[in-house]
Amino acid sequence: MKKKLKKIGIGCLGVCILGVVTCGTVEVKLNYPFAKSIAFADRIVVRDGGFDCCGNVDEQDVLFVVTDKDEIETVRNNIRFVKRPSVGTCKCCGGPGMDWYKGDERIALTAFQHGKAIRWRGFSRHFGYGDRPLTGKSKAWLKEWFKSHDLADFDHYTPRKFLIEPGDE
Repeated sequence: MKKKLKKIGIGCLGVCILGVVTCGTVEVKLNYPFAKSIAFADRIVVRDGGFDCCGNVDEQDVLFVVTDKDEIETVRNNIRFVKRPSVGTCKCCGGPGMDWYKGDERIALTAFQHGKAIRWRGFSRHFGYGDRPLTGKSKAWLKEWFKSHDLADFDHYTPRKFLIEPGDE
């Protein structure tokens, strides 16, 4: 009887370890490609626009630029993705745009989609780009980060060029 219980205990331990390893593997698979692409970024440029499906992103107004290496690392460390269910891939360009640079080279062009996902070519499935949903913690952290740079409406972002100012109606 003791041998049987010991075998059951070892089996349960193996299943628990496998579960932890599998969950960790899923997290790595979800986060690694994007994290690798931005690992050496030394500048983040946040644009008043979205992905490049709606025109030349270099013509969009810059909302703010981050060059502080500690802040860049903090942003990088707070972007995490969840396994689908997908948020879907809509045909809007999203926004704001957030580009990662190493020196003068843009190493990743991204856009936030509806405050829930990041659009990036590395997530491509059908359209030359793809959307990957963010974790709840990442969504909340990014919302606060944008607010700290005076960009408050992360969930319902509309490029400023499309906003009607009071008196312009």
